Amino acid sequence: MGKRKPVRGPRVFLSHSSQDRWISERLKEQLEAKGIEVWLDAYDLPGGRNVKKEIRDGLRSSTECLILLSPASRDSDWVKHEAGIADGFGLPIALVLLHVDEDHVPEPLRDLSYFNLNKFPNYVEQLARSAKRKQV
Repeated sequence: MGKRKPVRGPRVFLSHSSQDRWISERLKEQLEAKGIEVWLDAYDLPGGRNVKKEIRDGLRSSTECLILLSPASRDSDWVKHEAGIADGFGLPIALVLLHVDEDHVPEPLRDLSYFNLNKFPNYVEQLARSAKRKQV
């Protein structure tokens, strides 16, 4: 697939359904408030470009993939596509569950780390602490 680009600090590729754009933007804000870069299609996917190539490039330049798993994203071909590429690049993948309980996580994603949306601040703090340790 190609080499991953070197990244200075943590950079999260945020995969989601377009139906969940508002909440995805809130997650992006919380991550960025802790100094974590975020790739989010609404901001990083220029119009008129090759969507699949831009997604690959976004994942290639990220340190991990976070999937906002909701009823809408469970059925999204794009989310499945992004998860597959992230897995192919060997990126850590975590799921944040929005109106989806553990029993409804799709089988191919069940072995991944996942947590409820209410635990998202813990994820952000853990990622920020990890970034600080790497800088020292």
